[in-house]
Amino acid sequence: MIQTNLNLKESNGVTQKEVLETLNDAYEVSEELRSKLSKIRIHIDKNNNPELINAILLIFGPTYISKTGNSSITYDMYCATLNLIRTLGKEKAKEVL
Repeated sequence: MIQTNLNLKESNGVTQKEVLETLNDAYEVSEELRSKLSKIRIHIDKNNNPELINAILLIFGPTYISKTGNSSITYDMYCATLNLIRTLGKEKAKEVL
């Protein structure tokens, strides 16, 4: 759920209520997208994509690799990876700045 205590200032004629409504709409769309995409799995063959299998192993662990050495990428895995990259980028920016 969207936080409502964001301490936003009204500017350019946009009210806090309008901003919160837009954020809430975006949250709802995001959840709808997650629901629809959660059933999609992209099969990864260890022979064709060994680097990707290694990345899945490093990021998500051995439970995401089948006994045959193959894996699948889900939407949740994709989102988790994006969030990880975002977090690492912020941490690196703190180091540089």
